[in-house]
Amino acid sequence: MRVAPGLPAAEAGAVLQAHGAGRSFDDEHVHLSVDWLRSAALAASPAADPADLDAMLEYAAKQGWCTADGYVRAHLEKEQAA
Repeated sequence: MRVAPGLPAAEAGAVLQAHGAGRSFDDEHVHLSVDWLRSAALAASPAADPADLDAMLEYAAKQGWCTADGYVRAHLEKEQAA
């Protein structure tokens, strides 16, 4: 997930939580709601194949990046200051 330079992970998590999209995890990651991620992906690209997202989530689960309560860990990528 791409965020503005200097945005603390906790603040990014709070924004996600306020929108029902996720929550904080640690200094470099957030948890994204799988339901929100699925909805956002289909809204961004209606022609996308849902099986591609399912494959990504299956891989994430095998890596231990998914939670039992429906979240997937996402790395915070800090945008470069202009």
